[in-house]
Amino acid sequence: MASPLPTSPEKCKESDKSTPSNIEETDGVNVDALLPLLEPPGDFEAWAYYWALPSQPKLLGRTSSGTVPWWRLSEPHKEPYEDLDEDPISEPENDSVLRPIGPHAIKECWQVSTSRRVCAALKGLPWDSVDLLRIGRASLTPRERPVVVWVGVSPKAIAEIEAPWDLIASKLRAVRAALDADNLTDVECEIRTSEISR
Repeated sequence: MASPLPTSPEKCKESDKSTPSNIEETDGVNVDALLPLLEPPGDFEAWAYYWALPSQPKLLGRTSSGTVPWWRLSEPHKEPYEDLDEDPISEPENDSVLRPIGPHAIKECWQVSTSRRVCAALKGLPWDSVDLLRIGRASLTPRERPVVVWVGVSPKAIAEIEAPWDLIASKLRAVRAALDADNLTDVECEIRTSEISR
């Protein structure tokens, strides 16, 4: 069972280093040493990870990639190459859902310090949205679905980056450090493609 998390703004850590001067260090932590098993999603994972979401964004990276196999988090409800004409709602318990986070320490820490830390960690990535959601299979209870800092980047912006995985990996490590600095060790970060319509 996870250790107790802060429940009031006073318990959220504030420090002089909440806005790091460079990406290699966040709150005194060498970011490069974090998430040693971090790996890029394979082609199938990138495509199928958000298979059941209506917009089907492409996964670019996630902080849990080195420790949790992707199919345990977001396995498609059926083989994506089969039965494409069928209604995906036919098996809703296996669909991925996005829901509000509900009661969680990040809600109170976000305005105090976490949002500044996360935005500083994402500096240099051409992101266009940051959302706080619970993302998981519909068959799980809301509290069983992990809280995710969900970062969107336009496909066009990613295509213009020379070494996209190197940049994404450094941002995932920096966001992990930012979340850990506020004792939000049960919160993950996922970066995906995102098309903004105005």
